[in-house]
Amino acid sequence: MPLASLASMDTGRFPVISWSDVRAALLYAVVVVVLYLSGVTNQPFLSGVFDATPWPAAASLVLMLVGALGTLVRSSHPGLLLVVVVPVSLLELLFGDQVSAYILLVEGLWAPVARGSARSARSATVTGVVVGAVMGMAMLVSWGDAVPLGTAVVIGAMIIVVAVFTPLAWGWEVRHHKVAQEAAEELARTEHELAGERAAREVELDRLQIAQDLHDVVAGHLTAVSLHTSLALELDEPVARARSLETARDSAEAALGDLREVIGVLAGPGTAAGQQASSMVPTLNWEIFRQRLGEEAVVETDPQVDDPAIVPTSIRTVLLHIGAEAVTNAVRHGASPRSLRVTVHSGHVELDCRNRCLPPRPTATAETTTLGLRAMDNRARALGGTVVAGTHGETGSVPDTWRVRARLPLHATGDGDR
Repeated sequence: MPLASLASMDTGRFPVISWSDVRAALLYAVVVVVLYLSGVTNQPFLSGVFDATPWPAAASLVLMLVGALGTLVRSSHPGLLLVVVVPVSLLELLFGDQVSAYILLVEGLWAPVARGSARSARSATVTGVVVGAVMGMAMLVSWGDAVPLGTAVVIGAMIIVVAVFTPLAWGWEVRHHKVAQEAAEELARTEHELAGERAAREVELDRLQIAQDLHDVVAGHLTAVSLHTSLALELDEPVARARSLETARDSAEAALGDLREVIGVLAGPGTAAGQQASSMVPTLNWEIFRQRLGEEAVVETDPQVDDPAIVPTSIRTVLLHIGAEAVTNAVRHGASPRSLRVTVHSGHVELDCRNRCLPPRPTATAETTTLGLRAMDNRARALGGTVVAGTHGETGSVPDTWRVRARLPLHATGDGDR
């Protein structure tokens, strides 16, 4: 295998040696020298085959120091230990007598499994099996009559288990713990990110809810102010003009009061939305819508819509809110002919407001219109109804009519009741 391939087994780069690896290599070198000077030796596995003494002790010392030097990359590129430390240790066990070969063999098999990549771990496992087989075959070939075969097999198996398979099992255990820890840390990071995203979504929803609440509470009053002041400009009779301006003033005061209530709700415990909206009803009625749309407009309202026995007050209130928004948009953004029809059917009430479309103006505020349409839709859905708004025209022609169609059940079944 080329050196570049060996070096890239773990990270794809040549080794970067750390100080901890330098200290470990020096420690192994000291152990090698100490065991060499102490005179503690081991019988070579193949001594019985060649019937000769081990190779020179100086050669064993050099070989073991080379193995100790190979541990310099035990952390950065542990896969390299399989081609440096393991071979020199196996050679020393087969032909030499240094006990330090067992220590280096354990490190050479453990580090690639515990610290290396998945490829290094698999390669170390295969290498360990091969080394164990070579050691077992060497012991059997070197067996003599001086030691019973059963005893030789048991001793050889114990040596192989301790020197080969124990570091492999230990390395896999460490690796599994590391993988589990990394998975737990990744899960914690993911949960933290999800919590951040949920918090951001909650903030965004709160912001939209605040905007919606402000629109729901204030827009109806301000719409009434706009309707009554515009109507006052068109009235010639002083008494009627004064009455319209007085109603506009009452609506403005109601808007200010409800705005203070909303601010109080945001600052602490508040009142229910129904209590906030109740003061808006007296300032809106179908006659105001008729006058605001103009004399040329077609306004038809079913008399049953004002009968609480047929149309509940809560349904009529929401219908007035939707009508106010639709009429304001028709006057502000549309042109004649305009129409408003309110019809009571069996089980539901329907509002239909239409106007001719005007060319879009550069100064038009689409965001405000969109918020109003969203408010109408939210009001209707809260009661189980629907609001459909958009251009309307004959098939194949350019749509030239803007239509707002609201349909509310006479008995609320929407989100507001659940």
